[in-house]
Amino acid sequence: MELQVHRSRFVDWSPTGITCMAFPPLPPPSLRPLKGKGKDQNLPPKWFGTLAIGRANGNVELLEWTGGPRDELAPQAWTLKMTLTGPLRSKVESLAFALRHPKRHSLQNPPVLSDLRLFSSGGGTDLVEWDLSTATIKRTYPVHGGSIWSIVVNSSSTLIACGCDDGTLRILSLADDNIEIFRTMGPSKGKVLSVAWGPPSPRPSRHEGPKDRNGSAAESSDEEDIDEAEWTDQWIVTGGSDAAIKRWSIKSGTVVANLKTDRLRSTRTLVWAIGVLADGTVVSGDSMGLVKFWDTRTSTQLNSIKTHEADVLCLAVGSDGTTVLTSGIDQNVTECALVHTRTEYGQRADWVKTTSRRLHAHDVRALAVWPPYAPFPPSYRLSLNPGTASLLVSGGQDMVPVITPCTPAGTGTGNALMKIRNPLAINQNLAVSRPCTFSQSIQERIPYPVNGLLCVAKEVRLLVCRRLTGVSIWRLHSGGAGAKGAQEFDHVIDMEMGVSTHVVACAISDDGKWLAVSDAMELKLFYINDIGESRPVRVKNISTMLIGALSGVSNTVPSAAASELLFTPDSTRLIVACSPTSAVVIFDLPRSSSTEVRHSRTFTDHVSAGAGRVVKDLPGYSSTPHEGASRRHAPLLTAMAVSPDGQWLATADEYGRCNIFNLDSLQHHCTLPSFEHAIRDMKFHPDSPQILVLAQVNNSIQIFDVESRTFPGWTKSATAHLPEKFKSLKPGLEGLLFVKASSSSAKHQLLVWGWNWICKIKLDGSRAMAGKHKKPRSGWIPKEEWDMERDALTVFTGYRHMLGVASLGGNEIVVVERPTLDLMMIDGLPPPFYKHKFGT
Repeated sequence: MELQVHRSRFVDWSPTGITCMAFPPLPPPSLRPLKGKGKDQNLPPKWFGTLAIGRANGNVELLEWTGGPRDELAPQAWTLKMTLTGPLRSKVESLAFALRHPKRHSLQNPPVLSDLRLFSSGGGTDLVEWDLSTATIKRTYPVHGGSIWSIVVNSSSTLIACGCDDGTLRILSLADDNIEIFRTMGPSKGKVLSVAWGPPSPRPSRHEGPKDRNGSAAESSDEEDIDEAEWTDQWIVTGGSDAAIKRWSIKSGTVVANLKTDRLRSTRTLVWAIGVLADGTVVSGDSMGLVKFWDTRTSTQLNSIKTHEADVLCLAVGSDGTTVLTSGIDQNVTECALVHTRTEYGQRADWVKTTSRRLHAHDVRALAVWPPYAPFPPSYRLSLNPGTASLLVSGGQDMVPVITPCTPAGTGTGNALMKIRNPLAINQNLAVSRPCTFSQSIQERIPYPVNGLLCVAKEVRLLVCRRLTGVSIWRLHSGGAGAKGAQEFDHVIDMEMGVSTHVVACAISDDGKWLAVSDAMELKLFYINDIGESRPVRVKNISTMLIGALSGVSNTVPSAAASELLFTPDSTRLIVACSPTSAVVIFDLPRSSSTEVRHSRTFTDHVSAGAGRVVKDLPGYSSTPHEGASRRHAPLLTAMAVSPDGQWLATADEYGRCNIFNLDSLQHHCTLPSFEHAIRDMKFHPDSPQILVLAQVNNSIQIFDVESRTFPGWTKSATAHLPEKFKSLKPGLEGLLFVKASSSSAKHQLLVWGWNWICKIKLDGSRAMAGKHKKPRSGWIPKEEWDMERDALTVFTGYRHMLGVASLGGNEIVVVERPTLDLMMIDGLPPPFYKHKFGT
């Protein structure tokens, strides 16, 4: 296979740093007495929650676990599901999940994405709640306490605490899917920088049974009284800028204990991070690099460990409460463990520093552990994902999240540790052979989102890159690929859009005459007569036309925003995937700017949510949502594709549904069976325009014949027997493209690319294995005629941190890379922490 590759590093796009991360909380355990053989008689199913990542540009990324309900392993770990776009010039400093209806869920019935509420704060005075069904801001609540430094939801998801700049602690109620003020505590000296809830205690039901002669309550036969019993919070602890840790009483709203940390004469110690264990032990991390353990019953310090050379910015408690992981400015992630030793006076437990690893190249701002720690009494805690390693996710100024298995070394005996599976392993043998402890495990990286970042105009060789507030356009020279010393590109234009939010989608037509850009509020369309010579002309009425095309689609006010944009190959039509209505709107484009753009058709098949057919349950959404779940809106469209002849249009949404439309008759053609995993990308085959290839987030591929409305029999066998080498590639795939094997070849081959790899998969051709002479059907070879492992799979790993791979036609492609070294040299990014040591 001879390819002409434009290996480009001139694109100056860069992601922003990670400021915070959060996992959803575990459902609170029931206070109903367990019957039968014990609490372990029904083990909960495997469940990996949604990962929320907040960035410095105000966006929040939601990542879903790629493994299905029956998958033991998921090498691709968490992949991007959607991006919540924040207002321009905003930031996210703290994130917290809450259960919408905590009493409806348990470890046997874990919550999905529609059952969660997500809150954030960005250094302002307002608490923000996000609508996870529409990827927009649902409401803002003014706290009136100055800037919010930290937000934390209690274990039962009924209250949220906000640490404020004026020294007050604002407690808000989350009852009835609303936000109301519950109590204001303080003010106190200094700012409240960190907050943690104390361990909850069971509160008995309001209707107590009659007491017997001994004064104990008689057992009630009415189980409704047991259901009314709930968990209640007794106290909350805060860390401030006054070098103090305060314990507040929820009932009285006053400080009941004031713990002082170490401090220097010239500066105050800042308590940046704080946590609480089930036995009431408080863990704090401060600006002196110290991790301290406090006994709240006696208000004394238990231990002080010098874990870092600079500020401790984040802290996370291990899944079982026997480890504490910290990190900060010195880029090291440190583990402290509770070690039990025998002395002459009996058993003794001490917290000691066990491991320190440098997982990042810059400041670490956030840590999160799955399963999350819940400080419930040991008798009420159930084990989640038994036999599976806990996972630590860390992130900071180097912009790339890192996943590290972090099973405590004290979990049982050595044989028990060997039986713990690593869910990130590529096969079952490595899942148990590689250690899962934090000191010995191997870390994995989660790529920053690059989906839809680049697009090309093949006929005029233009490359368009989406930026936060605009687009940049380059022209690629023909024949420059592989020429040493030759300038392969010209920077044509930078366009600032004057948007209200960040740009979420862009597309350019193949002839380079039309450019479409959309933020989370408005779609913009430009006509470019001669790029670089004349100024682009904006079609000003496109937003009005889009709102008119959506009239009557939903009960809400139509939005003029788009989640996906696509031009047909002949550049005569613009296809808009609307957000949040999920409607697909088609516009007919004129040949010049003198003629008006005309609305052609609006498809609402995704809005109906697949009525009249069975839809499989997907991770993150229920097929039959309960009352109050946020399924009031249609799903977001995540991928679109048009056949090379312009006849077929395929659209996919976040629920895994895919619809096919006929663009000649402008009618809905068929609906594919829903898939268990979300669709990342899809393309029509250039040699057989009726063949649609779909790629899913778990590195699986499906092939569908649009004309016959079926999955061909031989393709089922071929896609089911994809090589394990391909299925285990990590990070997961990002896109598909078809290219010719050489300049003289007439057939196309499939390329699949990920963050740091490009894979060639041969699904068609005329060459068969020796001794096989079966006739190909429609240019496609049956599974028994070729060897996938030997003949049809080639992986190229010489590329790093790719922003996109696109075809320029024929056997020519462009690969855009953004190396880590270039990211670390961004203007305005301070140098990483460095402390010189003697003799180095």
